[in-house]
Amino acid sequence: MKNSYWKVLYRLPIYRVLIFTFLFLSNVISQGFVFGQSSVRTYLIDLGNPAYPTVGNWNNVSGNQSTGTTISDLIDSDGNSSSISLIVVDDADNGYGDGSGYNADGGYNGEALGYPASACRDSYFAWNNGGQYKFSGLETGNFYDIKIFGSRTASTGGRVGRYTINGQSLNLDAMNNTTNFIIFNGLAPDGHGDIILDFKNEVGSDFGYINVIELIEKQSGSGMLLVAPSDLVVYRIPLNSVELTWQDNSDNEAGFIIERKVGISGEFIFIDSVDINVTCYTDSSLAIDSVYIYRVLAFVESYKSNYSNEVEITIKYEGNVPDYIELQALKDIYEYANGNSWKNNSNWLQGETHQEFDTWYGVNVQDGDVFQLRLHENNLTGTIPPSICNLTSLKQLYLYTNPVSGPIPTDIGNLKDLGELCLYETEINGIIPESVGNCTKLWRFLVWDNNIEGVLPDSLRNLKGCVYFCVGENNMSGDIPSWIGELTGTRHLWLYNAKFTGSIPESISNIPNLQILVLEGNQLTGGFPSSLTSKTSLTKLRLSYNQLSGELPEDIGNLVNLDIFYITDNLFSGHIPPSLGKLSKLTWLGLFDNNFSGAVPDSLKNLTNIEVFAINRNNFDWVIPEWIGDFQKMWYFGIDGNNVTGKLPLAFRKLRKLQWVDLYNTSLEGPIPDSFLENSALYELNIYNSKFDYIPDFTLHPNKANLILRAYGNNLDFENLEKQFTGPEMHPFDTLAYAPQNNLGVEDTTSIKEYSTLKIHSNAKGEYTHYQWQKNIASEWIDIIGETDSTLSFSNIQLADTGRYRCMAINDWVTDLTLYTSPITINILDIEKYYAVSSGNWNDPMTWSGSGEVPTKNSSVIINGFSVTVDGNDQSGDIFLSNEQPGTELIINAGHLEVFGNVNVQNVNPVGGECKLEVTGSGKISVLNSNK
Repeated sequence: MKNSYWKVLYRLPIYRVLIFTFLFLSNVISQGFVFGQSSVRTYLIDLGNPAYPTVGNWNNVSGNQSTGTTISDLIDSDGNSSSISLIVVDDADNGYGDGSGYNADGGYNGEALGYPASACRDSYFAWNNGGQYKFSGLETGNFYDIKIFGSRTASTGGRVGRYTINGQSLNLDAMNNTTNFIIFNGLAPDGHGDIILDFKNEVGSDFGYINVIELIEKQSGSGMLLVAPSDLVVYRIPLNSVELTWQDNSDNEAGFIIERKVGISGEFIFIDSVDINVTCYTDSSLAIDSVYIYRVLAFVESYKSNYSNEVEITIKYEGNVPDYIELQALKDIYEYANGNSWKNNSNWLQGETHQEFDTWYGVNVQDGDVFQLRLHENNLTGTIPPSICNLTSLKQLYLYTNPVSGPIPTDIGNLKDLGELCLYETEINGIIPESVGNCTKLWRFLVWDNNIEGVLPDSLRNLKGCVYFCVGENNMSGDIPSWIGELTGTRHLWLYNAKFTGSIPESISNIPNLQILVLEGNQLTGGFPSSLTSKTSLTKLRLSYNQLSGELPEDIGNLVNLDIFYITDNLFSGHIPPSLGKLSKLTWLGLFDNNFSGAVPDSLKNLTNIEVFAINRNNFDWVIPEWIGDFQKMWYFGIDGNNVTGKLPLAFRKLRKLQWVDLYNTSLEGPIPDSFLENSALYELNIYNSKFDYIPDFTLHPNKANLILRAYGNNLDFENLEKQFTGPEMHPFDTLAYAPQNNLGVEDTTSIKEYSTLKIHSNAKGEYTHYQWQKNIASEWIDIIGETDSTLSFSNIQLADTGRYRCMAINDWVTDLTLYTSPITINILDIEKYYAVSSGNWNDPMTWSGSGEVPTKNSSVIINGFSVTVDGNDQSGDIFLSNEQPGTELIINAGHLEVFGNVNVQNVNPVGGECKLEVTGSGKISVLNSNK
């Protein structure tokens, strides 16, 4: 708005007005203007029947008013010519009457306005087609008023025309009209010097009439020039109120007058006025289901502008939030979150009322307001608009499981009725706004699995009724605040995988009805809070994947309602408290990846509801007891990575619900029971790096197509493994890992008389197995040419056959695996030579002694640590060793002699004063006359 002299005058005190007026008049006179001097020119245009031309200074239509008709160089009422033209842009079926034009009283219509009878002859436009006049050649620095008169004598039907200039519309009823007219005030030509007049007959009228137009030109600076306000808009606001806004187009008004009428047929009445520069107004306490129409004009002193455009609004019940506010918020959601790409956007953006919002997908309305926004799992992208915070009646906001990003709007706390804020599994980032603490009705605060960062704001301590509090799987920082214990209504507290540090606050035990506590996946340190053992309401306690340490409290058994106890991947140590066996409701027990030690207490046999038993990778010493068969609900059994020995107990056959079993990296041995074939739900069995020597034929398992079987590093032979195949390199399982395997059998030594017969059997077995016997020569295993049978035979064993042997086996079906038998050492004893040398009788003592190097340990002289082996002989007698050199290590293997005499050791000088004498066998052995 410009600062005109008039506005200044209106606002100044009287003593300043006098001074200002003097200065103003001086300025006006100096510019050649005289205040109050008329600078107005009027142009009279007769649009009636040209058969009755109007005399005097009138501008007459000559001929039919068809499109393109032009009245050029209009003359004003004083007869002065101008460059102004009136052009018929669209004739709208314009026509002329028969010239009767008389009303019932015999006078010419419009005569009372000073128009001659000839000017009031009929001119009509028909059928709602719409026409257009254009004034051109106007001075762009001047303002114009346009006055329109239309008249028709009595007839049936309405004769209402609607006229529009610059968005302002006025109606004129020509029915028996004598004195009524309409006027558009303060019109400014466009940049081309044009003003456009649109006209059409109003709905319900077959014809409209326009007989006379007066164009009133007002030069700039003359008189009290007021321009009508424009762009009047009405908005619904709370409490059954509306707000009006408009555009001020005048330079000299003192204020604005607001008029209102109720209903289409009502009359406008003055309701209020506002001061200069004020371009808005609030009308309150309006009646529901009523129609209100408003208009505004500018005024100064006794002068008034033309009216603004009229606006209409029907006051419908809209709850506490006006429909237009909700509409804008919903439109913003659609725009910001890329509604065009949603999975379902049915009915969105159709309509502008809450009744129509209720048909939009995911929007639910109650009591006139949007109270639910349920757009979860709907492919919302983009961001959440700030205007969502204007939906102040919202109780549920479900945007979860969408790739929407950006921050949570800062003013989210405006939603004071919000009970459920569900924004989990999105890409939301930024911090949790402090204002969330204003949402004190929240009972579900679920923002897990996002990119939220920062600390938990202190304002969240106000959410005392929040039953479900979850900020897990985010990038939070800092400690878990001690005020967390003030959330007295919380039952589920999920703070997992969120990078919290510090210790677990003892104040958590102040939450009276806490049922679920999940703190896993953080960087928490310290011990197990002793106060937690008093929370008998707890049903689930998960502290896994932290750095917690120390021992479990002995009274852990107080948590009698626990059904899940998971503290895996920490640094806990010590033994399992026996009181843990009191947790008879326990279904999940997770202790793996800690430093627990000792025995697994027998009190755990009371956990007969257990479904998951996971004590993997600790330091337990355990033999699986028979009571394990009472865990008949168990579907996971994990004991790998502990010192577990023995065999699977027979009671293992009772565990028919097992799905996943981890027995790997233990010392378990023996068979895997055939009862595993009856566990139809079994899908993973890990027994690798143990000592099992048998597995069932899992090709008979009902779930074989999904079965994962890892059995490498055991004592399985080809006969057993072939059963897992249906053909060469063909098996029916999801995964079968079988290579490598341990050496088959145990390493052994065989001593035999020279020239005897000996057979060594391979235990690789298998129908499709190929064998190759090998001998260790100079620390390398060398294939024995021609020895490819499962048995290695010696028919006339000789001294050269002494050495270590093994069998290598491969299989045509079980490829990528080579089996080896454990090495067997063959010793050849020349017993007959000794018999001959020793008077032919072993009953006599034999002296084995000598000096110098002897190449074999089975020679008649033992020097420098060689051994004597007499395994496989049925002789009896004494062995006498003497005069050995320093450094000798004596190993005497008596083998399997049923009768054995004495071993005499004399005059031995070992290094360090020690002599090792190892004697094995079944004979009677004694050491005689030894000096060491």
